[in-house]
Amino acid sequence: CHRAKTVSDYYKQLEASSWLKHVLALLECGNFLAISIARGISCVVHCSDGWDRTAQSVSIAQILLDPFFRTIKGFQILIEKDWLGFGHKFDDRCGHIGAFNDEAAREVSPIFTQFLDATFQIMRQYPCAFEFNERYLIHMHEHAYSCQYGTFLGNCDKDRKDLNLAKRTQSLWAFLDDRHDDYINPLYETNKYGFLGKINLHPSTLVIWTAMYNRFDTGLLPRENTNDVALSTMEHVGILETHLASLQSRLAELKLGKQTPGSEVMSDSGHSSSISNTITPEASKIPGPLK
Repeated sequence: CHRAKTVSDYYKQLEASSWLKHVLALLECGNFLAISIARGISCVVHCSDGWDRTAQSVSIAQILLDPFFRTIKGFQILIEKDWLGFGHKFDDRCGHIGAFNDEAAREVSPIFTQFLDATFQIMRQYPCAFEFNERYLIHMHEHAYSCQYGTFLGNCDKDRKDLNLAKRTQSLWAFLDDRHDDYINPLYETNKYGFLGKINLHPSTLVIWTAMYNRFDTGLLPRENTNDVALSTMEHVGILETHLASLQSRLAELKLGKQTPGSEVMSDSGHSSSISNTITPEASKIPGPLK
């Protein structure tokens, strides 16, 4: 779609890709599973092989059902158990070795990308229900393809064990955890949202994830990330609240008469100034020795 020169061409190419259609189908399946389980109905989920659509569907269902999987740590565990543990073929699907032959190239498919996109669509409808922000998903997606970390290398746990990746490579989770503050959603409300059983599945609710797919587009003006604005605003508010508390504490001390001559007080501008006794020229003379 990035090659489209007109609006009509853009939407034609978007429609031809059927991308949003696939994302919607995934959301519908995950929502059906979540509602069924919430009603006490047992579900057996299995696609042709059990490592593509199965991983997608059960992951979305668990995100809707359990708020733990909407936390940073919980989302990592979800991917570990239902993607890495169940043998999603990251090497084949992400094309890590797809350049070597045509057969490998035919195995390439954006299964994991679709799952992250579906997660983003849920985040748009429930912006306060997720501990992490969309940057967390974007960086995870980026390194699923970068091969920089060993977490997403190999097609199954056996491959990763045979390659001794735990010792020979760094973990992506450690990298993301070191940047934990960058991925915090400032709108997150802990323990407020349980089962997300009312997601809107109307086709009009789906949007193109521009922060992911258009993040390298050039334009006249830079795109300002709303999450960055929210984080910087909250940080500024925190600084102001700290300064206000300091001023209130100083004011309370002054009212109690604890301020002593010569100590520092806060001026109206918020800066420190010093109060000293006025010394007359006569008083400043050093007396001579007593006779």
